[in-house]
Amino acid sequence: MVSENIFQPYLSNQKTTFVYDRELGKFIGSVLWRTATVSLDEIEDPVIQHKIIAACSEWKDYLLSNIRPKIFDEFHLLFVADEWGDAQPHSFVSQYFTRVVDCHVIELKDNEAWVCLKFARFLVVGRISGNVPTFRYSQVYCEPGMISAIQYIDDPKFSKYLIDRSAAIYEYVIENTSVGQSDIIQKHFEQNAEKIMATDLGKRIKQDYSAEIVTFVPDLSFKYACDCCARQIAEPEGYILRTSEILLSAQYWKQYFRLANLDDIGKHASGRVDHFKAIAGQDSPWVVCEVCIDLFDIDKNLAKEFMSEWIMNKSKYSPPKSENFRDHLTEAELKFIAKNITTS
Repeated sequence: MVSENIFQPYLSNQKTTFVYDRELGKFIGSVLWRTATVSLDEIEDPVIQHKIIAACSEWKDYLLSNIRPKIFDEFHLLFVADEWGDAQPHSFVSQYFTRVVDCHVIELKDNEAWVCLKFARFLVVGRISGNVPTFRYSQVYCEPGMISAIQYIDDPKFSKYLIDRSAAIYEYVIENTSVGQSDIIQKHFEQNAEKIMATDLGKRIKQDYSAEIVTFVPDLSFKYACDCCARQIAEPEGYILRTSEILLSAQYWKQYFRLANLDDIGKHASGRVDHFKAIAGQDSPWVVCEVCIDLFDIDKNLAKEFMSEWIMNKSKYSPPKSENFRDHLTEAELKFIAKNITTS
């Protein structure tokens, strides 16, 4: 189901927003556990090694006994773009990020460590240590939820690590391929050049060798995406809403259930409840674009003031009354929300 609902639609450019169920969390926990297990002997830092052992224990309990991780519960799924554009840091970027499968433990400064598994067009990571904000819009929870392909890496150290690793792998392959094997590869390519260049591999080779090579400079501009439609926006655009305001919108639920393929209440009553619980449990503020704001009956001026604070603090701001939505709604409003979930 993960492949049919997320991976295949993304690769075929059908969607940029994906609704997921508990199966995605289990899938990520499984591949992280496997990666951590095979990478353990490569870790020299005894503190990181001890934490990886503890993480493996939590992830194993999650997979076998459905006991959710309590410490090592930060999972991310990152979507890899199809193209880098006309410039890139070195001549193996496209082939690495779109074709190579790679698994390892990433150790960065500031006590940051991640277990990482890179598929051809997807990156799965789990935090082992540290608290530096690294990703936005990529976190996957153990409950049903929604994830966007519009994502951001906020820590330049992580981006640079991946770029440096891709270059190191390329150099390793070149240095450890014998002259004889290089001649065989060259001859095969010359004999089948037209056929190879028509494949995905050929597309990546062309991208790598036609791109301008430039020094990697992280993009530090502050961008973000609408939590309702995933449209990419940038400061000063958008509004900040609280979970209670999201839940009160009948129009939001209609849009959400349509995107989640939960339109038929007769077939998907329990699924709707699961998704409601996941959304209602979020205490973090909601970014809403200029289009989606019309789904909500709120004070736009106040929401724009919240947005200004959120931007000024680089997303590290929550407006008042962001926590537990039940504390900020009347009994009548709670009944109204329940009606929208069960009848919309």
